Amino acid sequence: MKEFIQKQIDELRLSISTGLPNYNKVKPSNALKVLLAYDMVFRPNFILWLMLMKGKERTPKGRKVLEDNLKCEIEENHPQLLLNSLVPSFHLFTDVESMEQVYKDVDKKMLPIITNEVRSLTLSSTSTDGFFIMAMLENASLTFIPWIKEIVEHRLPVNDVKYFNVHGEADKEHAVAFLEASSDEYIQRAITNGGEDFQRRRMIYSSQEKHMNEITAKLKTVFEGIFYFVKETELV
Repeated sequence: MKEFIQKQIDELRLSISTGLPNYNKVKPSNALKVLLAYDMVFRPNFILWLMLMKGKERTPKGRKVLEDNLKCEIEENHPQLLLNSLVPSFHLFTDVESMEQVYKDVDKKMLPIITNEVRSLTLSSTSTDGFFIMAMLENASLTFIPWIKEIVEHRLPVNDVKYFNVHGEADKEHAVAFLEASSDEYIQRAITNGGEDFQRRRMIYSSQEKHMNEITAKLKTVFEGIFYFVKETELV
C-alpha cells in the first residue's frame, strides 16, 4: 500500500512541476493570480479537512500525525500567515478596474473547481481518505511551496514570506509522517472491514486504490487551476 501511495505522490508532483516557468518569467499580475487561487483553496479548507479527520483515526501513527499537524496549523496561525503575504500584493494595482479583472480571471477558473473537486475532497476528508489527501498535499508541497515562495518574494511587493518558510520546513516531516500514517490507516481499515477473509481484504484494497486514483485526478485538477495562469507566460 505504501508503494502505491508513493506512486500517486510522484505522479502528482510531476503533474504540478511540468511546465512551471522560472520565477523571472512570471508577470506580477499572474503571480498574484496564482497566490489568490492558492489562497482560495487552502486558507478556508486545510484546517477544516484536518478537523474532519478527527475521530476517524484507526492507528497510533494516524492520531499522532493528525494532532501534530493541527497543533502546528492552529498555534502558528497559518491562515493569518498566508494573509500576511497576500494582502500587500494588492498594492500592485493603482486602479480598481485592474484589480477587479484579476479577481474575475481567478474566479472564472477556480469557482467551478471549488464547487466540484474541492467540495469532493472535503467529503473525502471525513474518512480514511483524508490521510491520503494529506499525504498527497504534504509531499506535493515540497514541489510547489518553494516555487510559490519564489514568485511571491521576487515578483510581488511582499516582504513577509514566513508562511512559505514555515511550510517549507514543517512539510518535510509531515510528508513522511502522513505517507506512513496513510498506508497504516488503509491497511487497518481493510483488516477491520475484511476480517479474516483474505479475499475480501484484497477486494477492499482494490476498491481503495481505485478511489485513491480518483482523488489523485481531483487534486491534479485543483493544481492545474492554481497554476493555470503561469503555464504559458512570457518573459517580462
